[in-house]
Amino acid sequence: MSKSLKGIAGFPHRLLSTRTEEEVKSEFSKTFKIKLDTSMGMDLYTDYILFEFKYDSGYENIRKRARVIAQLLYYVKRLQDGKDDYRIIPPILCGVDKNGAFFVSTAAYGKICENNSYDWERAPSTPAPEIIDAVSRHKETQGLHVYDFSVPEDFQNFIQRYRDANTWQIRLDLEELLKKSINENTFHAAFELWNKMFEEYVRNGTKPSEYFLADIREGGAHPVGENQVIFEITSQLARKKHMPMSDYHYYWSVYQKCNDSRAVAAIRQKMDRLTKEDKRRFTGEFYTPIEFAKKAIDYLNRTVGEKWWDKGYRLWDMAAGTGNLEYYLPEEALPYCYISTLLPDDVNYLGEIFPRATVFEYDYLNDDVSLFFDKPLAMLTRNIPAKMPRNLQDDLENEAIKWIIFINPPFATSNDGSLRRGVNKDSVSFTEVRRLMTKEKLGETSRELFSQFLWRINREFGERQAFLGMFSKIKYINAHNDQKMRERFFDYCFKRGFVFPAKAFHGTKGQFPVGFLVWDLSDRIPLTEQTIEVAIFDEDVDKIGQKTIPSIDRTNSLNSWVPRYRNTGGILPPFSSAFNTAFGHKDIRDRVTTDFLASCVSQGNDFQHQKYSALLSAPYASAGAFSVTPANFERAMILLAVRLIEKATWLNDRDQFLEPGTDDFDDYFISDCVVWALFSRPNETVSFNDIEYGGKVYQIQNNMYPFLLSEVHKWKCSLSTVQNSLVAANSDRFAAKWLSAHRLSREAQAVITVAKEIYKGFYANLGNLRHPKYRITSWDAGFCQIRRSLEEAGIALDNISKMHEAHKSLGKAILPRIYEYGFLSGKQVFYADEVE
Repeated sequence: MSKSLKGIAGFPHRLLSTRTEEEVKSEFSKTFKIKLDTSMGMDLYTDYILFEFKYDSGYENIRKRARVIAQLLYYVKRLQDGKDDYRIIPPILCGVDKNGAFFVSTAAYGKICENNSYDWERAPSTPAPEIIDAVSRHKETQGLHVYDFSVPEDFQNFIQRYRDANTWQIRLDLEELLKKSINENTFHAAFELWNKMFEEYVRNGTKPSEYFLADIREGGAHPVGENQVIFEITSQLARKKHMPMSDYHYYWSVYQKCNDSRAVAAIRQKMDRLTKEDKRRFTGEFYTPIEFAKKAIDYLNRTVGEKWWDKGYRLWDMAAGTGNLEYYLPEEALPYCYISTLLPDDVNYLGEIFPRATVFEYDYLNDDVSLFFDKPLAMLTRNIPAKMPRNLQDDLENEAIKWIIFINPPFATSNDGSLRRGVNKDSVSFTEVRRLMTKEKLGETSRELFSQFLWRINREFGERQAFLGMFSKIKYINAHNDQKMRERFFDYCFKRGFVFPAKAFHGTKGQFPVGFLVWDLSDRIPLTEQTIEVAIFDEDVDKIGQKTIPSIDRTNSLNSWVPRYRNTGGILPPFSSAFNTAFGHKDIRDRVTTDFLASCVSQGNDFQHQKYSALLSAPYASAGAFSVTPANFERAMILLAVRLIEKATWLNDRDQFLEPGTDDFDDYFISDCVVWALFSRPNETVSFNDIEYGGKVYQIQNNMYPFLLSEVHKWKCSLSTVQNSLVAANSDRFAAKWLSAHRLSREAQAVITVAKEIYKGFYANLGNLRHPKYRITSWDAGFCQIRRSLEEAGIALDNISKMHEAHKSLGKAILPRIYEYGFLSGKQVFYADEVE
């Protein structure tokens, strides 16, 4: 055995002591002295072997080892397609767990990798079932040998096989190797490696890129002698160059020659861009991430068909910026593309990058709007020429031409409902289109630039054969403010699309989804009648699941479901939070209902506004709250549970809270929600005495106190003022009476049981707490007063921790029913949760 493999005899024993997949990988790399290379998410990459590690996968089961091989093939596919990487494709694949390992030939699965009908978009860790099926049926999978590390002889056989695989000879011995293709979308990495290896050998006044273009062409370069290559630069020009032949053969063991002359021509045209590209193409908050732009082109092609330009289509991007969307368009497509933008500098830049396209300066929200859409003005100014190019006008007038609108429209909204310039963002959103939208009484949606683009696109393309492929926030599908837009003109047929996190945009910190959705403008269907299901991609452009985006009517919102009663019952001091009054605010909301119990804060109707949810013992000082009364108490508590139990994520940020599809809830759903809401942190109800407001003194009682006086009287209280208030008390609080009259589930009762111990500990230790700080003077103190004072003093922390766990368990029990009853839609399925 070689020195490098000495000391591995104890490896099988050490593996048995591992507890995780990461420990198996670490032990393997240390034993075999392999530096961990985990880029592109791979477990361990070497030039000869690509490894995937599991903890205890059970490789004797064909389906389980097929899943591991399928995962490895995803990495092979990415290497083959040149995704952000120019490393070679290892000829051997190896699966390892704590019990054993197997080897297979990469090339044996070449046909599976070449099958683009499979779903290769998914994250490698969650391979598509159809790929696992194909790998399971493959003879290589069925006939492989699994090395059993517990058998010494089998382990030695594994060592020998590993040694054999780690030689260059193995690459030479294999007749067929998977190689990377070179095309107009992958040539960047191929040229980067080629230039790094051979640039110094081809310097003589001809650009290295010319040698590269000759070399990649089938028959364009010929090795002669031992260390020379003849490059056919043109049909009249050939150059002979000394080359390091071992490196040269290595390069062409990684890549395959290009035998498509049109592909070579397209690469040549794109090669010219390399010297003109500017960093601004790839960065900037408003520029579409380049890999997602590439993915969008793929989704357009799936909808319209490959080589759509040969099928009578034209493409127009009206907000091109620096052309990220067009970067991966085939060169053949560019003569059929219109690319317009506002800024002259961007127009000049785009003209250099896309010389074959029609590039022009154009303000889509102002230019030609009066000519084409404002009929009376159009008649007066019909002799004024349009600002758009003549060839675009001709194409627009030609009814036989079909259209693709490919766009990432800007987002800016005026915060002023008027049409006055110079207020907030009015200077941005005050446009000719907005003027016409306002005339059509489109309301709030007319203030958004995004909506203005859609309005003109509808007027220009809504009656013809056209597809809209658009990057945007997804609020236009379900937000209340955009309902008029959906009702009046955005009722197109959804075809396909995907969403990804907004932080993929450089410099964006928002936690919300950005979507690319394709719509058929010639097919009108109300969005509420469609199933809009999109793929979910992560920041690495891996598909991790599917999501349904429901479109709803604003009258079906959860906020609309809870009855609101007129505040005719008098005045109470307004609060902005549990301990903060808001007497000096301009927007004073101090009126309450006659049977006021609390104020429920419920601003907005989506997860973006989840944090604006609370219960207060007095009226909330601003908009977005309502009075809780005995009549709407149950629905208010359900509302809080629905808004707060499901965690807000970037993916559900714009999901709406909905009116349920039924009121026929199970026996415990209402009481579960009541208990959950009463003991949630957003329950900021309190008991305060002697609050001066408007020349009067008010006593704020806590109607959300959960225990009956008959029980509280039995508890020891160490603070005389609170004890005296308890002795004087003569009525139970509303929540306590409600709870005593309803049956509780096991999970809800667990919360009450722990809460009772917390409350008893609170009263017993009141003398040791900073009760003045938390304004505790009455027996019906709020749960937030109790919890915060105990936490600060370090008292009853074990019970508070138990409360957290019990409350969390109750939330888990409620969550499935929130979806079941229709309070939340937007179903999300993650491949990582799939069970084989």
